[in-house]
Amino acid sequence: MMPTRRSSHAHLLARGCNLNSMLSETLLKETGVCKGKAGEAHFMDLSQNLYVLGGTLGPCYTVPLGFAYHLMHEGKGNIVVAYSGDGCTNEGPFFEGLNMAKAFNLPILTIIQNNFFAISEDFRKMTGLQRLSTRAAGFEIPGVTIENGNDVEAVYKAALEAAEYVRSGKGPMILEIMTWRQMGHGPNESGVKYKDPAEQAMWMKRDPLKLLTAKLKAEYAATDEELKALEAKVDEQLDAAWAFAEAAPYAQPEVAMQHIYAGC
Repeated sequence: MMPTRRSSHAHLLARGCNLNSMLSETLLKETGVCKGKAGEAHFMDLSQNLYVLGGTLGPCYTVPLGFAYHLMHEGKGNIVVAYSGDGCTNEGPFFEGLNMAKAFNLPILTIIQNNFFAISEDFRKMTGLQRLSTRAAGFEIPGVTIENGNDVEAVYKAALEAAEYVRSGKGPMILEIMTWRQMGHGPNESGVKYKDPAEQAMWMKRDPLKLLTAKLKAEYAATDEELKALEAKVDEQLDAAWAFAEAAPYAQPEVAMQHIYAGC
């Protein structure tokens, strides 16, 4: 079960959300995963246990408590993975949620995707901290930081270990993944004026796609032809999905009154 502040398309796809349905939702089409009522940022896929907790920042740490409490008493070994960026961790519910998660020993893995900036402010200036995982000590829970969160294998390995810790019944923990926002927060700003040029250049060299491509070649003997074929396959799937979404009918106004309450 994966609650998050807002939809990340990568998370949705990784969890198995249908590409046609996902892209249809971004265009407000009735074939969308939420029937065109959610739009680009705040949709969810209940069939894949993906829940989005709204546009405000705090609930991504408090609402998952209810999910986790249910899963703990269900006793099937399932856990909650709560995602946010670095900016959310300065909200009061972050501390309230972790405090209660520790008090009830709830199966919650908190993942902080730290891209250094909340809109245009560096997290280090807002907190005085170099790593946000150090906040775990205040709750007597583990806090782990992946220094190069653009390394796919490093993230995968650390996430497996963290999930196993939580699933074993030891309680919550924090996993911080260091990455970098290459562009701006929104489309109307360049996103580099408030960044240190040297730091920007360093992280651009760590582009995750470039790192993964190099690793696939060096360690797994992948060829340029194989990688180009894979990229072409992805492009083909994306083109087909967009064509499906653009051809689908828009959601109609009357659907706004549907699915407001359970069972209707």
